[in-house]
Formats: sequence, structure tokens, C-alpha cells
Amino acid sequence: MRNFFRILRFGDPYRHYAVLNVVFNLLATLFHLASLLLFIPFLRLLLGQVKLVHARPTELWTRDGLEGTFNWGLTQLIESRGPMGALLVISISIVVIFLFKNFFRYLALVAICNFRNRVVRDIRGKVYDKMLELPLRYHNTER
Repeated sequence: MRNFFRILRFGDPYRHYAVLNVVFNLLATLFHLASLLLFIPFLRLLLGQVKLVHARPTELWTRDGLEGTFNWGLTQLIESRGPMGALLVISISIVVIFLFKNFFRYLALVAICNFRNRVVRDIRGKVYDKMLELPLRYHNTER
């Protein structure tokens, strides 16, 4: 465990890359959940099982309130654009959300790769400097 903390000290100057990685991973997870949740109305519209809600719910921050608000918005979309138009809007939004999810996942990978590469570069430089400091006798006797 002590060796792990010694290696972890090399990451202190590049802490912002680790923070960026966490933020981008959280955003990618959020968009992944949103894309999965959008499949439910997509399938309901495709199968013709849409419950039309004409009154907007009063409670917004409960599970039933959020679901009712979403169903109310879907009803408004169906009434304004028709079932095929609503299906098109939901399909496009699913594609856009998947693109955002993949974009943030890519940014998270870029951030963690920068972190890893810079830490490895610093460790290699430290080892190289240590090898240069050692006397020539050390290199002749140790193989």
C-alpha cells in the first residue's frame, strides 16, 4: 500500500485531469440513463400503448410527478405533430443523446489517458535521473 501512495504522489500535479475524468464519466452516465429512459416512450409509441395525459401534474419532484409530466409532454407532442412526428422527434432525441453519451465517454478517456501518460512520463524521468546518479561501479556489478 505504501508503494501505491508513492506512485499516487506523481499524480498530484495532474489532479485536474482526474477531476475532468470524473465529471465526464458522470455526464456520460447521465446521458446513458436518459437514452435508456427514452426507449420506453419510443416502444410505447411504436406498439400503440400510449396513455394520453391532458392535465399537467401538480407534483413535479416525485416519481409519479416526473412520469406524469413526461407523459403530458409526450401527449402534447403527439397532439401537435401526430404519432409519426412524435416518433421522429423521440428517435432524433435518442440519437442525439447517444452522441452526447459517446462524446463525454470519449472526453473521459482522453482525460484519463493524459493523466496516465504524464504520470508514467514523470516516473520514467525519475528512474532515469536515479540511474544517472548511480556510480559506474553499480552498473558493472549489478546485471
